[in-house]
Formats: sequence, structure tokens, C-alpha cells
Amino acid sequence: MLDTQEHWEINKANTLEQLFNILNVIHKKCRNKDLVINKRYEELSAATDIIDPNKFPIFSLIERMSDNDYVSLWEYKPEYLENIAKEIGFQLEVKQSKVEHHEAGDGVFLKCTNPDQKILPGSLLGIVPGVLYSSYEPPIEDRQREDPRVEKNYLTLYDTTYLKYSDKLPYPIKFGYSLTECYENNEKLNALRGENLSIIEVPGEYFNPYAVGHKINHPPPDTSLNTLLLDIVIPYSFFPEYLLSYLPYVRFSSEKDAGLLKEYYHNNCFHGLAIIAVDEIYDGDELYCDYFDHQRYSMNFTPDWLVRPPPLSPYLTKYEYENNFSFLAKVIDSYLVSRQGDVYNQFLKKTSHDPDSQKLLRKTTAIQDRIQAKKNKEKATN
Repeated sequence: MLDTQEHWEINKANTLEQLFNILNVIHKKCRNKDLVINKRYEELSAATDIIDPNKFPIFSLIERMSDNDYVSLWEYKPEYLENIAKEIGFQLEVKQSKVEHHEAGDGVFLKCTNPDQKILPGSLLGIVPGVLYSSYEPPIEDRQREDPRVEKNYLTLYDTTYLKYSDKLPYPIKFGYSLTECYENNEKLNALRGENLSIIEVPGEYFNPYAVGHKINHPPPDTSLNTLLLDIVIPYSFFPEYLLSYLPYVRFSSEKDAGLLKEYYHNNCFHGLAIIAVDEIYDGDELYCDYFDHQRYSMNFTPDWLVRPPPLSPYLTKYEYENNFSFLAKVIDSYLVSRQGDVYNQFLKKTSHDPDSQKLLRKTTAIQDRIQAKKNKEKATN
């Protein structure tokens, strides 16, 4: 039986292959279809056809389109997602979380085509969308600087770069262009044409129905995680161009950013985050990942629900046997990890028994006086 570390090492070799299979299925089922649809536009167009299909569209005179009217193809026509799930074998469903906490909100659930099916460890379930930032310009908002209790809207990758999942992406994504370049090019086109057209901005999950990794919750107390977010490096040349429209990634670029990361980002690859199963997951199960791994909260604040999840197995794993610690140390460490609670509350419990400053000062002074008296007595004897 493989442990989590071994699954992680093996999975790095076939993650891209699994990702290719998912993207290829999406393309086969949705080729030549717009991934983002203006629902209001479609409704008014249908109404125009009913009134008189030979007349000009009525929405051009009475309606103004809003960004709020844009929806994904999967939401507007669910049959496309059903066809994708039939071939892949599962889909990720976002709905009310089972975590019993007022801050839980929505969670991500596994919905299998066959209710008796299970997902094995090492399987790719989806990805986390977003905008990639350099380590020199972390995407920290003002409210996060002021209040460390605010959850970070970005994830820290292994190379100290950042993936900001809360940013909307331009549709359609122009592969090879950064976010700032997209807006600069749009301004130039508007100036040439004398227009004032804005870029359509949509969430990352509009490009791919499996790009919902940022909505996975932290496990509740006494519950082990069943997924992890694995850093992946995607070469530009690995996927054919027709599949890149389903990858919701774009790098944020500025003059400083482009100069410092020229060698890194322009080396024919970019980074992403994959959702990998680390335990058997069944139909209807909610997905959980460890928020400690990517520093979702400031180290100065720990919410009451942010508890270290227990290990997947109560027994010592192969990975734990590879270090040089004694068997007794590994048993004690495994026991403490399985029994630990809120780290912050443990700290408060320990510090609450410390003596007050005045009492500590009196004890320290008394000890110093005794030491000085002993020294004076020795001097007087000599």
C-alpha cells in the first residue's frame, strides 16, 4: 500500500496526462461553442424571433447588456456538463457545505456517473484557476493588510509565486498575453476604432467546469483531508492550441514583473494547481484540503475552525519510517498529531498558567537578593 508521499511523487509524472484527458473530453463535447453566454442577450434574441424574425432585434433599442448577464455554458445548458461527466466518469458539484460552521458557505462535492464508483488516490479531479503573480509583487489587498483575520484570496505556490483565484479572467483568453497586455491592447483597439468596448471578465470556472479547486473547504475537526492541491508546471508545447482555451490561467504582468521573471515565465511554461485525490472518494463525498499548506490565513491569526487535520492513517506510514528518529519518537509524534486540536487555543491554554508580571518580578528579585547575599558572605569570610 502506497502512502501519501509516494502517491504524490508518482502523480507528478502523470498529472499532465490526466489533465490532457479532461481537456480533450471537454473539447470534444463543446467544440465550436461559446464557453461564456450572455443569458439576457439569448432571451431577447429568442423573443425577437417569436415576434418577427425578419425585423431588427428589439434588444438593441431597449436593453443594455451587463456583466452580470454572463453565465457559463455549463450553467446555461447543463446537458453539456452531463455529457462531459458521462465520459470522464464524474463531475465536481458546488453546493452548500456539510461543515457545521457559520463560515463554511459552499463546498465542492464529487458526483459520479455511477453511484457505486469510487475515485482512487492519485486521481486528478480538477484545477484551481486564477491569475499568476510574481513573488516580488504579492497580490495583497488593503483590507488584508489592515486585518489579518481576512482570508487570503490567493494561494502561495512552492516557488513563492502566487495564484490569485479571486481575480476574474478576460474572455476569451489570448494565449501568450498577460493580463495587463490584454487591457493595453483593448485600449489601443478602442482608440483606433473610436469605440469604448470593454473586455468581458468572468470567473475561472466559466472556462472549465472542473476549475473549482478554490472553493474546496478545510476539513472539520477529527476529519482527514481527501485531496491536496499539487503544484504543476505546464509546458506551452504540451497541449495543442485548441485545448488551451479550457485552461483558466493568465499571468499578471507589469514592467517590473516582466523584467524580473523574464527567465522564469518566458521559458515556455507556466504554473498551476491541480486537485489530487489522496484517499478513496465516493459519490456524494465533500472534498477537503489542508488550508495550512498554502497559507490561506496570516500566521498572526488562526480561526476557531482551522484545526490541523488528523493523518489519513492511524498507523505509521512508510514515509515516517524513512527518517532517523527512534521508533518511540515516531509513536509519540503520531499520537500527538492525531490528538492535537486548535493550535492557537493550545497556546492560550499554556500561556494562561503563566504568573503575572508583578509576581514574576518579586520572585526574580528575591532570587537575585539571595545570590547577592551569598556572594557578600563569601567575601566577608575571605
